[in-house]
Amino acid sequence: MLNNLHLPVQVVVSDCQGEPVEHARVTMESAGGAGGKHHGVEFQPHQRCHMAFDIDPGPYLLRAEASGYVGDERLVRVQQTGLWTALVLGPPGLPFFYRGKVKIPFRPHPDLLAVALASTENGCHVSASLSFVSRWIRQKRPENERSTSLLRCVA
Repeated sequence: MLNNLHLPVQVVVSDCQGEPVEHARVTMESAGGAGGKHHGVEFQPHQRCHMAFDIDPGPYLLRAEASGYVGDERLVRVQQTGLWTALVLGPPGLPFFYRGKVKIPFRPHPDLLAVALASTENGCHVSASLSFVSRWIRQKRPENERSTSLLRCVA
């Protein structure tokens, strides 16, 4: 009896501000020779996520689409214990980064600059790069918008 028990598939679909996208259409299509089964994953207001039951373990292509957002898809693996995953949708044209396998769109701030630097053993490369970035920021800002810039190196 326990072999036929399938725990739920839970998919949190949110926007850039972390709010649930309740009207998202979420589907799962088997991706590993399991007969091409398609499953709808419905929004459950009390759990604030999309959920499906009775989905066999295996690989699936998970898709989320919503009006006014760029859709997202990725391969997931449903285990016997179910699945919990998240998708973040954003409006067209936003830049994004990946946090693990999750694509994260974001609204850039016009007055902020992010710099990713590789560290060296003695830190000289990082401090020289931060000095360059600080000079670059001061040169690019108009005189009437200049303010003290704070740069922090986190190891």
